[in-house]
Amino acid sequence: MTRIFLHILAGIFLSVIEASFFGSLQGVFRFTPFVLVISVYLLQHHSMKSAASWMIIHGLLLDFTGASVVPLVTVAYLITAWVALLSAERIFSNRSFYGVAACAGLSYVTFQMATGFLQLAFEFTKKQPFHWGTYFSDAGARLLMLFLSLLVLYSFAKQIRSGLVKLSLLPPSRQTY
Repeated sequence: MTRIFLHILAGIFLSVIEASFFGSLQGVFRFTPFVLVISVYLLQHHSMKSAASWMIIHGLLLDFTGASVVPLVTVAYLITAWVALLSAERIFSNRSFYGVAACAGLSYVTFQMATGFLQLAFEFTKKQPFHWGTYFSDAGARLLMLFLSLLVLYSFAKQIRSGLVKLSLLPPSRQTY
């Protein structure tokens, strides 16, 4: 029960960090998909399957607060979490940066496709047109920040792992790096 509560708190905390801290930064830094990066990194590199739930919690919070431009963004995060879980388990290796980056890239492309489809589906119910050029340029900036963030996280893998063990989010016996 306490682990579930810890994961819910972690998902809320990461969502608040992305929405408030990264959202207030200037330039491309505001496009950092923090929850997606952290979730996929921990899911892929440290085999922490429960990190996928953080993406879903983030989507729920975005839908609940109305902070997302895309309607029903929880559905997009749910699909993304499923693809991340599947690709981390069956497709990509967690032993190299390339495996982690490929899993994150596939998850991000899935998220962008899902949000694009949702936006297209709800396009006809809105009074204002959606600016697809802005959507695609923001997607490119988010992809750049995704890979840069992964590079930073990957370079601190041992410290991140020991921190997760101290927080009781990972068992101490699993060595994945």
